[in-house]
Amino acid sequence: GILPKQGNLIHPMLFARREDIEEYAARFNIAYREDSSNFSVKYARNKLRHEVIPLLEDIHPNFKDILTSNIRRIRETEKIYRRRVDEVISELLTEKDKMPAISISKLAATDAPTTYLFEYLAQYQFKYPTVEDIINSLQGIPGKTFFSPTHTVIREREFLVIKENKPAENSEEVFIDRDSVPGYIDQPLRLSFTLLKRDENFRINPDHRVALIDMDRLDWPLALSIWKAGEHFFPLGMSKAKKISDFLIDEKVPVYRKQNTRLLRSGKKVIWIPGMRLDHRFRITDETKNILKIKLLED
Repeated sequence: GILPKQGNLIHPMLFARREDIEEYAARFNIAYREDSSNFSVKYARNKLRHEVIPLLEDIHPNFKDILTSNIRRIRETEKIYRRRVDEVISELLTEKDKMPAISISKLAATDAPTTYLFEYLAQYQFKYPTVEDIINSLQGIPGKTFFSPTHTVIREREFLVIKENKPAENSEEVFIDRDSVPGYIDQPLRLSFTLLKRDENFRINPDHRVALIDMDRLDWPLALSIWKAGEHFFPLGMSKAKKISDFLIDEKVPVYRKQNTRLLRSGKKVIWIPGMRLDHRFRITDETKNILKIKLLED
């Protein structure tokens, strides 16, 4: 049942039976060498060759002809099957944050969702039982994750996102000194720091990638690191504290992003969730004189 060509490996003699090859070699005096392991029935392939197939031939003398014919038919069937699988997967597949993603609604609408999903995820070393678990999770609450040796599938609200397993991102705290402003940092986020004066030309920038902060309220150095469980802040426009975890859930931040979300802090207070929300305590007011502008730069 092996294919005639698999990558760079070619099997040129699949058309011939063993008996035919031996007869040909004898007729033309061709010397050959046989691996001694071919005679050992401790290998499953030899147990089939030496014990199972002869028994089947006793039951049906034409068994090898039937088997060969069936293999040929199965190969052609597989081509049809593969073509259809590839067509369906191309309709399901999209991209999220440069990662492959599968539409859950489109997958559920197919005639064989488990099979289509397995055929796609097999390249990422997912086994069939795990794929069954993923399918069973589609009716549940989003947020579940499923693992293979090389990848993670994250079950979001609308998509299954496939993420490569990489070493944990650097979670060390990075400090920004007062003397380094104005300036910028490249790691772990690309941020620029600019000093502004409050005057009649000043305007609030609504861009979430830009934070305009009352500089006189800051304690230096500032610190940038991944958020911790239990941390809270006062989202801009709110007078009550909110847990970072609840905020990220409300903002529908995907699991793979949530795990690496970083906070900018002043002392023990959160100043800004870069690219998302400023803390209300550090907002610009009528009394603000000195402004620190921080911008999240594109990668």
